[in-house]
Amino acid sequence: MFSTFAADKLPVINTNDSSNEVSAWKNSSVVAECFEKLKTNGDYINKILNKVYGTDPEKRPVVQVAFTVVLVYYVLNPKKEHIKIKEEILQRKIRKYLVCFCKYLKCMLYNIINNEFYLFRTK
Repeated sequence: MFSTFAADKLPVINTNDSSNEVSAWKNSSVVAECFEKLKTNGDYINKILNKVYGTDPEKRPVVQVAFTVVLVYYVLNPKKEHIKIKEEILQRKIRKYLVCFCKYLKCMLYNIINNEFYLFRTK
């Protein structure tokens, strides 16, 4: 994550840092800018995933991708006070991500099937 945002000068933070240091880091304009870029530009999360799991999306375990996405969003989110996340919260967020991802895939599959059916019927 830090190397992905290196050009933005995202300072490194450690889970052992004091709550005051974490708070100052979370409230910095640099973290806010990086978080906004993460939310609005899919290239940033893809760069992080490429560094962690390689560039072939087919070889990325879906649960591990969900874990990484949740963790990166949590750490950069200025509304979250901490950079540590409790396991039960992490698991809940991963399940939510996976449900949304499955719904997305079902919608895409539905659209593909309907488009092919429509093309087949119009010939």
